[in-house]
Amino acid sequence: MIRLSPEQALKKIESNWPSSGTESIPLSQASQRILAEDIISDRAQPPFDRVTMDGYAFYFDETNNSREFQLESSAFAGEAAAELQNKNNCIEIATGAPIPVGCNCVVPYEQCSEEHNCIRLSEDFKANAYTNIHRMGSDCPANSSLLETGTRIYARHISVIASMGYATLSVRALPRITLCSTGDELVEVDANILPHQIRRSNSYTLESIIKQQHCGLCEVQHLEDRKESVSAFIEQQLKESDILIFCGAVSKGKKDFVAPCLEDAGFETLFHGIAQKPGKPMWFGKHPKGCIAFGLPGNPVSTHFCFQHYLLPFLIEAPRQSLILPLAADITNKSPLCSFPPAKINDEKSAEAIAFNTSGDYLSLAQSDGYLEIAPQQELKAGEPVRFTYWNG
Repeated sequence: MIRLSPEQALKKIESNWPSSGTESIPLSQASQRILAEDIISDRAQPPFDRVTMDGYAFYFDETNNSREFQLESSAFAGEAAAELQNKNNCIEIATGAPIPVGCNCVVPYEQCSEEHNCIRLSEDFKANAYTNIHRMGSDCPANSSLLETGTRIYARHISVIASMGYATLSVRALPRITLCSTGDELVEVDANILPHQIRRSNSYTLESIIKQQHCGLCEVQHLEDRKESVSAFIEQQLKESDILIFCGAVSKGKKDFVAPCLEDAGFETLFHGIAQKPGKPMWFGKHPKGCIAFGLPGNPVSTHFCFQHYLLPFLIEAPRQSLILPLAADITNKSPLCSFPPAKINDEKSAEAIAFNTSGDYLSLAQSDGYLEIAPQQELKAGEPVRFTYWNG
C-alpha cells in the first residue's frame, strides 16, 4: 500500500473516526468531560439587584443632597428583599443581599460613620443611583446559551453549570480504549530483567495521557509475538472495545503479526505507512462493526509522536497547540519523508531540535516540550520560522 502524507493520514482518520454517544453524569464527575448539551440560563444573572459591598442601603435622589440617614433595620444575604419604610432612613446591608425595596444606592462601611444610629456619608463618597449594586440581568438574561455543546469542562465552567441548576448533565460518552503492547523482549517494570530484555514503557505512557486528558476508559494488555494470541485477542476486543491501539509489531518483520491479524478479523486497512519520520510504519483500519484500530510503531519516540499527532486531537476533540517560532539552529531534512523531531523552546523563545539517537531514544522525549515539522528535502537556517507543536500531556 502506498504511504500517505501526514495530511492525508489525518483526513483518513477524521473521516472514519466513530461518533460517540452520550451519557448523563452528576456534576461532581464533570471535570474535563465534553458537553453534549448547551448550558442555558434558567433565570437572569444576577437574578436580583445584588449588593456588592457591606454597608448601608439608602435612596439616592439628585434633588435631595442629604448625607445623613437614620438606621432603620438590617438585612442579610439569603433573606428576601427588605423594604425601606422611610426615605430619610437607611438599612444596614450585607454583601450578596438583595437591594431593599425603596433603596438604590449602597455606601460601604469605609466611606461613612455611625453615631447613635445616625449614618453620615463621608465627603469622598460620590452617591449615584445603583452604586455598589450588581444589576439584575446585567450578566445575562434568562434563556441565554452560556456554554455550547462540545465544550470541554474545566474548573472555570463548573460554577456556571452549578449556578444554572444542572445537578446532572449530558456529556459525550467515553470510548472504550484498549492499549496493547507487543513483543517477546518486553517485561514488566518490576521484573527481574535479563540482558536481552527491556522494560515495557509505551503502554504506561499512553495510558497516562489518556487518564490525564480524561478522554477514554482505558485497559492495558500485553501480548507475546504469537499470531494465535494476537488473533484471539482481537476477536475478544471486538466485543469489548471501541478503539484498539497496538504498540509494536506493525512493520515488516517475521513476527509483526498485528496488521495481518487485524485484516483476518475483518478490519479494512485504510492505510499502512505514512511518509514521515518517526512513525513511518503506522497502520490504521476499521471494522464493519465500528471498532477502529491503530498499529503504532513500537519504538518509544514513534509511539509517542504518532499518538500525539494522529489520535489525541480526535480523542480530546481539540486541535493540537501549534505556533510558529524562530529556529534556534540550522536544520536540514534530506529525506523524502516529512520529519517531526522532538524539540524544546529555549530561553530565547526559539525552537531548538533535540538530538535523538533513532526513534528508540526515549530519553530525548524527557528533554523536549514538543516537536517540529520539517518538510521533505527542506533546509532551514537559524532564525527562520518553523512550526512547533506542544506535547499534550
